Amino acid sequence: MLKLLELLKVKKVLVSDGALGTYLFKKGLQIGECPELWNLTNENEVFSIAKSYIDAGSDIIGTNSFGGNRLKLKRYGFEDKAFTINKTAAVQLRIT
Repeated sequence: MLKLLELLKVKKVLVSDGALGTYLFKKGLQIGECPELWNLTNENEVFSIAKSYIDAGSDIIGTNSFGGNRLKLKRYGFEDKAFTINKTAAVQLRIT
């Protein structure tokens, strides 16, 4: 994958992903469920969403880690999994 500055030299406009939460709900995430935990429990589903953004032409893909901090994860009892959740989110996107 190209680094952001290299990509900006080649393209003037970059396309980013969006609506990750909406797609997680379409894949089965339930209201009140921890979306970031899906990085561990539903890796294939999260990866398929990211892959769909790439297939659609996105240049920039975000990770499923928006609420992957100890404070938010504590609401679900997963604060001790913050590192693993975020590392998994980043590794999922190492698409070659």
